[in-house]
Amino acid sequence: MWGDMVLLTELIYQGNCADEKTKNAIKEAVLKYLSRIKDDIDRSICPGRNCRVDNINVVCGSNQKRRSTVYIQRLAKRQTTYARVTFDIATLFDLSKTSSQEAFNISLPLLTAISDRLAKDVENGSLDINGFTLERGAYQTSNNTHLKCPLHYKRDGYKCSD
Repeated sequence: MWGDMVLLTELIYQGNCADEKTKNAIKEAVLKYLSRIKDDIDRSICPGRNCRVDNINVVCGSNQKRRSTVYIQRLAKRQTTYARVTFDIATLFDLSKTSSQEAFNISLPLLTAISDRLAKDVENGSLDINGFTLERGAYQTSNNTHLKCPLHYKRDGYKCSD
């Protein structure tokens, strides 16, 4: 079975994220935005490919907790609470007709193009949520991609096995 090539992404919203209701509202707002742009991404960036966003997670934090990114470290000096939204930008890493290098050369530009689209939309306010702000630097992606296997499968080279 083929796995997914994945690019880890995060948004850091500044604001008071104090409870599950707020976390769910943030998650729903991000999901609503992603559903609005899905058809455009399928048409313009990933025609005939399975590109998607998976594993959306919202974590509320404050400056008393350990920081995992440089942005959160800078944020802690100005703001006491934030909501960190993480998700994977993913596409199938299919090696059935290509080498691993060719599959990488096909998949990476797709993930990068989706990430660039999200960064542009963050900049123009498309991901703003009432009561929360996204400042410059609030959208980040990992510098590296990784292969992710479906649940109950483990990575075996570039494939996923039981």
